[in-house]
Amino acid sequence: MNGKIFDKVLRMAERGHLDKWPIVRDSITSAAFFDFPARAHEVLDKVYSEAQMELVDNFFLPFPIVAVEDTASCVLLIDLQKDQKGLKDSRGFITITHTGTGLDEFNTAEVAKTTGGKTAHRQDAIKQLGKNIIQIATGIFKVPVCNALSHIIEGHLEEIIIHNEDNELTDSMKARGMDEEEWGQYHDHLVNDAMVTCEILLHFNKPKNWIIERSPAKQQRLGKGRLPRVHQGPVYIMCTQEELHTRLGLKGEGSGKAAHARRRHFRTLKSERYGERQGETIIIPASWVGPSEIQQGKRTYKVMLDI
Repeated sequence: MNGKIFDKVLRMAERGHLDKWPIVRDSITSAAFFDFPARAHEVLDKVYSEAQMELVDNFFLPFPIVAVEDTASCVLLIDLQKDQKGLKDSRGFITITHTGTGLDEFNTAEVAKTTGGKTAHRQDAIKQLGKNIIQIATGIFKVPVCNALSHIIEGHLEEIIIHNEDNELTDSMKARGMDEEEWGQYHDHLVNDAMVTCEILLHFNKPKNWIIERSPAKQQRLGKGRLPRVHQGPVYIMCTQEELHTRLGLKGEGSGKAAHARRRHFRTLKSERYGERQGETIIIPASWVGPSEIQQGKRTYKVMLDI
């Protein structure tokens, strides 16, 4: 199960290391956590089908703020409008990575000494200095053009927060403190990560896939000021219908226990027979027969029919 990276920034928030960045702190502490146990490039489709383009046109976040962690990083996506739909309007993103490469000392003076007093290669110096570095990048992005073969991403990388877990020092950097070309490389990479996270959520939202909420069967009491870690709260995972039936102990279609299952999804009315409604996108409600929640050991699994 993923969650180690997200747990690290929860610990930062808990200890006050993000108090200088209240929007980042509040977004992290209120995000719904989605676990994607794979590398995106190994799973996601390279070309969108017509059905997937319909998902793209109606893209939505299942919660106003979601955190999606795969095996490489954790990315938060943030709606900037109520009931936001599609990819053409700007959303916020927060990309979190952990270097895992060795650092004993981290402060501005040490970095400046390593780079000869120049800030242009500050990030490289941080990586060279050591391990246990958390990088939190913030910005906004949108996708004004998206078709079956390609897309155009526009975005703005606002700030990169750097935190050393060993000595708990936190600093940040912005474009004005770095070489334009180098900042541009970070910008392109991190904005693209936000788009990849949208594609992961599109993968979650395919009608053949289902979303399950996995949560502790018994809520653990937390001490004053403590934030629940990933394993202590709800985690949203994806599974196929077959995996879902196995998880819930249901039989196949026609068994009487789960005669028919269908996720809520969008459908565009394309036929001329719809008259004035042709081209309209409607919501097909979820259909489910049988128990949608079950307890297994110390965990509860609940089928999320409406996201």
